Amino acid sequence: MILIVDGYNVLKQAKGARATEAEKQDFIKNLVRYAHEKNHEVVLVFDGGHSMYPSKEREGSIIIVHAGIHQSADDYIKKIVEKEEGKECLLVSSDNELCFFAHRREIPSIDALAFFRLMHEKKGEIVTGGPGGKLQKLSTTPADKELDELMEEESKRVQFKKEDEIEKRVRGQQHKKHEKVLLKKIKKL
Repeated sequence: MILIVDGYNVLKQAKGARATEAEKQDFIKNLVRYAHEKNHEVVLVFDGGHSMYPSKEREGSIIIVHAGIHQSADDYIKKIVEKEEGKECLLVSSDNELCFFAHRREIPSIDALAFFRLMHEKKGEIVTGGPGGKLQKLSTTPADKELDELMEEESKRVQFKKEDEIEKRVRGQQHKKHEKVLLKKIKKL
């Protein structure tokens, strides 16, 4: 399967608006490991770069693209989606416009934060969402168990809007064709 990953979108969802270069490099390292273990082809796209035009580099089994100054990562991803239409692909992004663009070409998408969590679960780490979209890593060592339990208990107190619960219930009842395709692809992740 080909994963098309909106790099800064994943980092923004997982690490907040100002992901550091170290966090970016750690994400790339983890994605390389994940892609190798799952035998996926990955195209990881970031905005910007050191060139006016797109630059590509290969690290392990993934292609890392910096879209350049003349176009956004979203524009570059749209070109990839058009090129890969009909192939077994999955878009990783929380960008509604990109997800809709891919959906029209019958390429399903997965939420950036959901993919980030899934990738870390495969490494044996547990990642949960916290206030403001920030994440807490629940340690897998016994020494931090008490702190993890406290954090998990406090996260249960986060209030949800009624609209969120209704939308969740409605989504759970619908099983459209594109949702079935997405579920099938997620099982391969």
